[in-house]
Amino acid sequence: MNSLEMLAVKDADGVFRQGRQADTDSILTDMRAEVREAILSGPSWFVDDLLPRMEKFSDHYYEKYLRGLQATLDDDLYQATKWYNEAARQIYLEWKNGKQPADESLEVFSALGDGLIDFNDHRSAITVWQRALKMYPRQEVLPAYESFLNQASHNSLVTQNDSMLDIYLQAYDSLAIAFPELQVNDMLTGLLLYADEYRDTPVNFIAGLVCARYPALMPVISDSLMQHWESSVAFTVVRGKLRSTWDQEAVENIIQLSTCAGDAGFEGKPPAHRFHQLVSSDPVMAAYWYYCLTEHGQNLSEWNADLSLLTGKLNDMLEEQFTPELYTARLALPADKKDALELLDISLRMIKEQIDQGDFSGSGEWLRGELSRDPENEQLRALYKYWVTQDYLLNLEAPQSRRSHLQWKGDPDKCDAGTLPEEAYTDFMQAMNYLRRLAGVPDSAVLLPEWNEKCQAAALMMHAEGHLSHQPGSNFQCFSKEGQQAAGMSNLSLGYGGIPALLGQVYDSGSSNGSVGHRRWVLTPYRRLYGMGSTDDAMALWTLGGRDANFDRNITDQYTDRFVAWPPEWYFPAELMPYRWSFSMGFADFSSTTIRVFHGKKEIPVHVLPLEQGYGQNTIVWEIFDLPPLDIVEQSFRVEVRHVLVNSQPMDYTYEVISLPIME
Repeated sequence: MNSLEMLAVKDADGVFRQGRQADTDSILTDMRAEVREAILSGPSWFVDDLLPRMEKFSDHYYEKYLRGLQATLDDDLYQATKWYNEAARQIYLEWKNGKQPADESLEVFSALGDGLIDFNDHRSAITVWQRALKMYPRQEVLPAYESFLNQASHNSLVTQNDSMLDIYLQAYDSLAIAFPELQVNDMLTGLLLYADEYRDTPVNFIAGLVCARYPALMPVISDSLMQHWESSVAFTVVRGKLRSTWDQEAVENIIQLSTCAGDAGFEGKPPAHRFHQLVSSDPVMAAYWYYCLTEHGQNLSEWNADLSLLTGKLNDMLEEQFTPELYTARLALPADKKDALELLDISLRMIKEQIDQGDFSGSGEWLRGELSRDPENEQLRALYKYWVTQDYLLNLEAPQSRRSHLQWKGDPDKCDAGTLPEEAYTDFMQAMNYLRRLAGVPDSAVLLPEWNEKCQAAALMMHAEGHLSHQPGSNFQCFSKEGQQAAGMSNLSLGYGGIPALLGQVYDSGSSNGSVGHRRWVLTPYRRLYGMGSTDDAMALWTLGGRDANFDRNITDQYTDRFVAWPPEWYFPAELMPYRWSFSMGFADFSSTTIRVFHGKKEIPVHVLPLEQGYGQNTIVWEIFDLPPLDIVEQSFRVEVRHVLVNSQPMDYTYEVISLPIME
């Protein structure tokens, strides 16, 4: 650069330099590369010095581009866009005068387009790229323009108003006209579906747009919307009721597209055609699709032949192998009396098989669902009674009879917390998950070893001291910090340990336990992690706090409006029957709730206890002191819980509790 400047001074008339222009251009080209590298590498003292000196020797677009690049890195977007625009304007005017721009100058238009987007001037940015389309070889500019359109349109649709959609649709339309051989439809489809997913567009907005402007896209848009629906659909059976979620707007758009398709002469309306395909390829999804369309008010009488075929296929599949998914799909379809009887027969056989294989969790939930839909069915009642009996014998009576907590190795006189054998923890959780399952809450709770150790220290303190405290001081016998912490986080029992103490906490008798807080912490549907420590005369069950201590919300959300009662609905072991009954539900308001209990036609007096919340779920508790003998024959009780406020809406609940003697 210094040499050029000295030469300029001596060559005042410019004759020498004109003869050496190629050398001058070569020096300037090298200088531009060095300055560009310096700008990109970070602040450099000589950039501000060199650029003005270079501009004295050349009116080249690249110096303007370099100034724009430097302003961009300095976060001065206004100056950057101004310089990029000057560079692009110079290239464009030179092109109009017959000078073909160098391929590398395309980066100027790319930078200008991005700068205009930063200023929310999308129309001008598209105009800049459309000029570039005329000036540069197609193989150079098209990939860059397509990339720009895809990224800019998607970003703008998330953050800008819906007028942006039309701007970019016009850009794609222009591109399709200019280059008919391009696969613009693929890009249009992606843009439309992205707009439907991420913009708050009215229902049927995309279908209406496709019908009006892009009828050729109907099949691919319909298929894509079907994929959206298939990925969103979820069906479950909860206490006999079919619960389902799906992409509502996708279905509405598909329905409207089917109307357009028929008007436009397309063969096979999309919903019917897709149902016909699914009957053969995916019967479960076909059933869900049929159900969703009926929920959207569609008359599907023309599908009767395919529906009959699908019904028979699902019945055959259930006969071959019973699965919850197949059963749920079958429930989504219409059923006449004969179909319902066949389906019930399959369910009865398969549930019995589950019970005999030891799957009390799945079989119990399924039975509750069936009974909710057909509460007077004698076969279902008999099977539920069998479930209750077998579960009690295998998962409560068996572990309790082993009395493994009595194998505690410790000594309160020496303040030795000791240890429990591993089977004591296994037996305890087998019994606890049995109680949770009987109550209808998740039955896969587990113990945390770290908490077990602290609970063992707390149990020792209670045993040695001879009375219970959730806030034991340092004067407690066998005091320890670990035991003190566990005492404050746990249900505490004294006079027994292990499973007997657990049963005592769920029974929750005593004048100070009117809130049945111990029961509520044991039977809360939300909690997954517990800790347990026991001696032969005391037990601590950790029930509070802890990281990731709850079940996932996809498991527990149903308990927002699903009650947990103790004793629970249907058959209940007479050996566990309490005199304090409870009814719990999420964050329900029981301030104006009334309780009535009937034995046959006779109403039994109940004493409703004062409400005390803060223990597990919100709960109402009542006492029954006039129960008939329960140890000989079954006794049935009808419970009426009136005016429970759920999400500020008054709700009434009626359920039956049947006391079932199990042990002779």
